Amino acid sequence: MKSITIYLNSDVANIATNIPSYKLSEFNQLARKETVEIIFFKNYCRVIGKKNRKIKIPKKITCSAEEFLKWIENKIMTAWK
Repeated sequence: MKSITIYLNSDVANIATNIPSYKLSEFNQLARKETVEIIFFKNYCRVIGKKNRKIKIPKKITCSAEEFLKWIENKIMTAWK
């Protein structure tokens, strides 16, 4: 099972291709550890943790890789709260 999935038709696909693979791998391991699944598609994100939520992707994470990584870490850590 892949914990973080980013489809090519997603708004964050261009930003994700600029992030080194080891960084995404670290977040993927963190998501597996916390039992969270995040799926990016079109302009939405599905976060599966305690509850299954569909979230509209904020504009700020589509512009900056750093903001994108912070946002993912925040969603992983708060998925079970």
